[in-house]
Amino acid sequence: MGVCPRSGTRPRRVPHLSRRHRTELTVQSILAVPYADTGADQLSLSFDEPLLPALSSVHCAFERVGVTLRLLGASHQVSVVTADTEIVETLACLPGRRPALPPSIDTGSISFRSRIERHDAASLTTLTAEVSSRAAGPDSLIGHYPGHPSAFTAIIATDLGHRARWDTWHAYPQTGDVVITSSVFEAAR
Repeated sequence: MGVCPRSGTRPRRVPHLSRRHRTELTVQSILAVPYADTGADQLSLSFDEPLLPALSSVHCAFERVGVTLRLLGASHQVSVVTADTEIVETLACLPGRRPALPPSIDTGSISFRSRIERHDAASLTTLTAEVSSRAAGPDSLIGHYPGHPSAFTAIIATDLGHRARWDTWHAYPQTGDVVITSSVFEAAR
């Protein structure tokens, strides 16, 4: 397998806009880093990693929860902030951590699920188009890696009132693997 891509690329920033100043905010971009030959088996999940340099980000000002979607050179982070809580979900190739992608985790405030799908080239192309179309909606972020049209990372967030949900896709065309995750954060009432 390949190595974790190094960070240190020039981040692209998206202004943090309040909900009243926008009805939809989505970012689709070609990431300013080359595609690295990493894979699903090199990912680690963390809820205690600090914010890492982001290639692209978007802030979702939901009703009771602030959610920031962040694309990293080696996957994603989602930062969740309420009046009394701050959580950072990191799914990435993390130097110094053993790769570990659990199928599920449930804590007092967050529920995480993951699975890995295997695709051939044709079905991966179809999935890429479907996810790209969904990520054109509000509160979404998708990054396509240059040089490989089916290499992408996408995050789509949803406001559920006292809960926030985000779904992610991480496509690795060299193996046909797609890591799909779904997380739900529940704010204290």
